[in-house]
Amino acid sequence: MIDKWKWFLRAIICALALALTAPAGAEDTRAGWDKLSADEQKVLDRFKDRWDELPAKKQDRLKKGAARWKDMTADERKKAEKRLRKWKDKSPEERKKLRKRFERFQKLPKDERKKLRETFRKFKDMPPEERRKLRDRFKNMSPDQRKKFRDKMKNMSPEERKKAREKFREKRKERREKMRDKLKDMTPEERRDFKQKRREKRRDSGE
Repeated sequence: MIDKWKWFLRAIICALALALTAPAGAEDTRAGWDKLSADEQKVLDRFKDRWDELPAKKQDRLKKGAARWKDMTADERKKAEKRLRKWKDKSPEERKKLRKRFERFQKLPKDERKKLRETFRKFKDMPPEERRKLRDRFKNMSPDQRKKFRDKMKNMSPEERKKAREKFREKRKERREKMRDKLKDMTPEERRDFKQKRREKRRDSGE
């Protein structure tokens, strides 16, 4: 399950960027720059000088990207720009792998894509500490353990998933209580050093 989250996340990272790098189609049905709406021209301004030379398929993808951009909130645009910067920093080989993952995702049945999106949303809604622990736990598993974990999660009933979440929350509460007790026994300087190390660890892990 968790590797599906990672796969889905990587697919989303390159989804908008595909508009800038998709291969051209054979049919030439290009639209001139003057045919674009004022809103489209505003978003796609950096392509103005070479718009008429772009392949029709790429023009179409860019227009769809502009439409999505227009409907985004300020926060969503900020996140999209961050994803695009990351995309540009990737090597051609990394981009190729991400495109393939995105294509695999697009070929999944509609209900399976819906489940993956919902799973990803739940994962993103978790506190950073929980997400980090899930990643760490999964990284330390053997291939066989990962398969068993995925199968277990996949075959759980809604009630079993609910109980698993409750159990996880209980354990998290216990860990927090132990952490509070541990901090109480520390000197101010030790607490400062401890918190600094935790911040550095979260920053290094991208939380």
